[in-house]
Amino acid sequence: MWFANKTPDISSSQKTALVLNALTDELSAFPARIDSTIATQPSITLQPGDDPTPPNGVSQNNLNGITVVVAASAGFSTAPPMEDFHPSNIHYDVDVSLSSFTVSTVFEFENPYYATHADGKTESMVVKAKVAKFIAVPDSNKELQLISTKFQDWDEVKHQWVDITTSIAYAAQAKAVVDAVIQTQSDQTAGMATVQDESFDVTLGPVGMKGRILLTFSCGVPFVYDAMGLAVDGSDIGKGRLIPVSLFLPWASLTDQKGGCGVSFDLKAPASSITLSPSDCGDAYRHLHGQKLLQDSTMIAVASLKQEPTHATARHAWSCLPISPTFVLIWLLVPNDNDFGFELLSIEEPVPKETELKVTVLQPSTKDNELLMQSLPGAGYNPAQLTRIIIDAPRKAFPRIKPQLVLNIGLSDASGSTGCSSGSTTVRAQFNEMTKRRFLKRIFSIPVLLEAGILQPHDVWTDVAIVFDGSARDKRVISFRVSDFKPSNLIQDATTGNVKVAPSAMFSNDKVAKEIVEFVAWSGNVQPGGWTDFVKPVDAATSMIHELVSAARQLTPNLETSSVKSFIDFDTDGGHNGTSGDVTTAIKSLVETAAVRNGIVTGFGAWVNQDIASKVAALLGPNPALLGLHVPKFGQEGMDRIFATGFTAWVDALRFESFDLSVTAGAFSKNTDAIQVLFAKRDEKSRIEFGAVDVSNVEYTGSVINGVSSGDSLILYATSRLDVKTLAERIEVKINGVKQNSSSQVMKPEVLEGPSLAFEWLAVTGGKDSAVVSNSSVAVPNLITRIEDNISFAYNIPTLTGSTAYLGRATNAGNRAPVDKAHQPPDATLTNNLRPVAAVRDSTESFSFGSARSHEPRKKTKRFVGMAPSAPTLTGGRGGRGGMATKSFRSASYGFGAQPAPPPPPPVASFGAPPALSASFGAPPAFSFSSQQQQMQPQSQQLYRAQQTPSRSKMVRPPAYQEVDNNNVPTSHWSRILNRSSNLKATNQESIQQATEELPADVLANLQYTIQKLLGTVTIKYVCDTCNREIDDGQTRFHCLDCFDFDECQRCNGGHVSKMAFHRVVSMNGASTSFTIQKDPLLEKLLGINNTEKPATPAPFSTLDVTAWSHTRIIKRLLVAMLEWWIEIIVWLHHASTLPDVLDNAFLAEVRSALRSPDEKQIFGVGMKIVDTLIRSTSK
Repeated sequence: MWFANKTPDISSSQKTALVLNALTDELSAFPARIDSTIATQPSITLQPGDDPTPPNGVSQNNLNGITVVVAASAGFSTAPPMEDFHPSNIHYDVDVSLSSFTVSTVFEFENPYYATHADGKTESMVVKAKVAKFIAVPDSNKELQLISTKFQDWDEVKHQWVDITTSIAYAAQAKAVVDAVIQTQSDQTAGMATVQDESFDVTLGPVGMKGRILLTFSCGVPFVYDAMGLAVDGSDIGKGRLIPVSLFLPWASLTDQKGGCGVSFDLKAPASSITLSPSDCGDAYRHLHGQKLLQDSTMIAVASLKQEPTHATARHAWSCLPISPTFVLIWLLVPNDNDFGFELLSIEEPVPKETELKVTVLQPSTKDNELLMQSLPGAGYNPAQLTRIIIDAPRKAFPRIKPQLVLNIGLSDASGSTGCSSGSTTVRAQFNEMTKRRFLKRIFSIPVLLEAGILQPHDVWTDVAIVFDGSARDKRVISFRVSDFKPSNLIQDATTGNVKVAPSAMFSNDKVAKEIVEFVAWSGNVQPGGWTDFVKPVDAATSMIHELVSAARQLTPNLETSSVKSFIDFDTDGGHNGTSGDVTTAIKSLVETAAVRNGIVTGFGAWVNQDIASKVAALLGPNPALLGLHVPKFGQEGMDRIFATGFTAWVDALRFESFDLSVTAGAFSKNTDAIQVLFAKRDEKSRIEFGAVDVSNVEYTGSVINGVSSGDSLILYATSRLDVKTLAERIEVKINGVKQNSSSQVMKPEVLEGPSLAFEWLAVTGGKDSAVVSNSSVAVPNLITRIEDNISFAYNIPTLTGSTAYLGRATNAGNRAPVDKAHQPPDATLTNNLRPVAAVRDSTESFSFGSARSHEPRKKTKRFVGMAPSAPTLTGGRGGRGGMATKSFRSASYGFGAQPAPPPPPPVASFGAPPALSASFGAPPAFSFSSQQQQMQPQSQQLYRAQQTPSRSKMVRPPAYQEVDNNNVPTSHWSRILNRSSNLKATNQESIQQATEELPADVLANLQYTIQKLLGTVTIKYVCDTCNREIDDGQTRFHCLDCFDFDECQRCNGGHVSKMAFHRVVSMNGASTSFTIQKDPLLEKLLGINNTEKPATPAPFSTLDVTAWSHTRIIKRLLVAMLEWWIEIIVWLHHASTLPDVLDNAFLAEVRSALRSPDEKQIFGVGMKIVDTLIRSTSK
């Protein structure tokens, strides 16, 4: 037997989740949820705005999704072209870090017609593929960019892959070369790839048995958010960031022959990275899996990574596609550098150290150094190096005379959830204590800041504290001249930290001291309130700025409105009653109005919205959001870190200055500058621009950048006539016209290399990066075009305009026939597959399965949704349900054109018993029950099952036609095109819906009927596909070997060939057509077959029958799916509650044995056993 009986589950629909251990490459059950009470979880009713997302959870809209939308066609030297052609293997290489995200794909195509002809030449194939562009990173304006292309050709003599490297050529030249190679007896194989407006177009051929297309894409910078610390003492707060990456695997239904495609992935992540623990953060995984986009998909969570010297890795391979939507979730936790965003210092350190100007000239690798060499305009060779330079602006106080306003804005969450317990107190009490200690730390640092020159006596100090829940509930303001603060008039209690007016000043008129005492007392008495709205306090603070500046000018009349330095403290324990867009818009307005120079976001508890917290922190400054599940106690590492980080960031805000930078390296020769800055890339908050040229020296000029701020980090893109070492020694940077003698000038290795570095330059020169500012006086169009062409040809990367293309060719060992122009395949098309469909909406989010940008007019489209969800026919025959029982076949027991009816239920018996003998159940006796196997098998897995509303079991079939409105479909998010690539045969909403509507009973009945036909155990009546008349037994049947299930009667014979060029129509006389199964290398690896063995000689070309070939692939697909995706088959059979999680070893051995066998009847026999048993199981 396959398995042991078990207690039926209550739910009729299940979600499947597994974990992958990268150390052992084993799949296992996702850990079950253990109910526990989190100390910081409120015991009160969830209020509007409280975010129920578990700690470190994320929204589906913030996934860095990987999904490849590909269409292909194939042409052959003698066989007719295939318009809908699919890969036999797909591989993904994913390389992700905090600053880059690249995906390499390998598409392997096998030649179904491969054979040796009588003249000694082999049947060759040419493939045309089209890969759609899409946005892979949320909130990104960067489309997928092709940065590398390579091809591989299978050497049938040496049985190995031959690399075909590519170089850049102008597109017209590349096409001419490839056409010549494919259409003539060149004994070569060639490939080309071009960049189009909406896709990447690839051509490869002629190949013999198989060929590969290898494409590498840049996806820009991934979505990253700050991790929430889980330690009770807060020691892990601010120490890491999270990158959620989801690889959406292609899938195909159980009866789709395209499902035989193998799929695999390799991941490379930064060194020391780990994955978010499914044990510690299981609720985060379950929360994500339960969201609308993913809830009906299988989740495979990578639970561990293999640590290697330079990076962390994970990999896995499946020998066939999953039978339902499936995604691999790689939730990376990347540790922050020790100096990330702030200088770590002791809580007792009075003032953080200043930082000086730092200039870093990036040294490319030796190879990149050669490739980035340019020849500038002029007679002869005028070499110049493309160079990137990092300028880290200083954080220090510059001498000043003008007074400034120090404006501290505190936004403190006092929603109802802050009333939850935190140790012996509440979160709100902890926030009160934080507000008090933060305020007093800064107040008592005034004398030290005066001594350091950071503050001046005539500066104005203002603190604004706004307490909020669903409104800006309360606020308090204290404002004074810095010179009016007398620390000796205050006494601070060493135990409680509270302050009072000193006895010596009791009768003095020290208004400032009294206001400080009142402010501290008020801050300690804030109580929890209602629901949460982050926008209200931000808007309230923005509305106060003008009044606060006016009040400050009354204290110091010569204070200028531009001399404001604001800092924001944002404390929260929950979410926001609205969208992140509402909050970021409000924060941006406050930052601009109040001249915010820095800020800190602090959050505690399970309900903190990490997405919003991370976005707000990024808008305020370079510091990460400091988030913890628990509120650390004062004196513990976590709280010390929060205070040290906040104090450092606050002092940096006080040191903030805006100034002009001038960059030069002197003269290279008379009237020739040694360096010219073409572009500058700024931080998100920076507002830099290039100013008037620095002509202070008559021998050379300098590039001036206006609006640089303290602590800014700029990347300059320049041409340099000096080598990197000399440039690092000679480069000179002035601040406001003054040379900085204390600056640090160093040379470091370039952080980017190879195609990534080249693409960076192309994105900058091509105007594709919104953070880049152009120096129009130097970066003139002619020079930029010249640089783009040079980079394109040097690095083998096509320009973004499509003027250049990848071109590669190599000799091949096979005696391959050319593919003449008449046999060329049509261009692959994505138009139909990518047609937008109606959006799917819920109350909180909006996205559409299948929608995409389209330049075609959008209109209502009448679509037939009652048809079977099989792939488009290979050449023009009439396909049927899943390529099985089709119109051409007619059983004596079924009506004309009808699908085979489900067989009558067998007598009630234990599962796996021999079926009742009937024409309907023609399988060999079912396999018997044997061992009660319970341990985990490599190819079958246990699962956690969460109850949810039944879907497929209660589905109402729609009418044959339905209207789909294509208007008003939003297109900005990658998830809206997900299902265009989820199923290799179904890349739009219509086909996805059809696949979902197929009932398992119907599918199994059709599978059974197909196997019976192949075994010859059922009478078949054929129908002419031209005149729709039955072909009697005594008549000759003419069968097309190149169409799926196309037959003609004697009267209509010849009509099909006249319309379908190169199709082979043969007289069958009722005889079956034989077919030999071709080998699958990935499957053989799974089965342990020695892949060094010489492949079997393919069947003669003339015997290939697409119908038999397709049917056999379907049955083979079933068997391999039993080995790889049994867990999904269980879910698909939602009525089969007695099916186990683990298959029996004896049965698995039988399946493997059948797949090894060259006798297809053994495959059909095992397939019939599987189908027969599943039918009887599900009919109980």
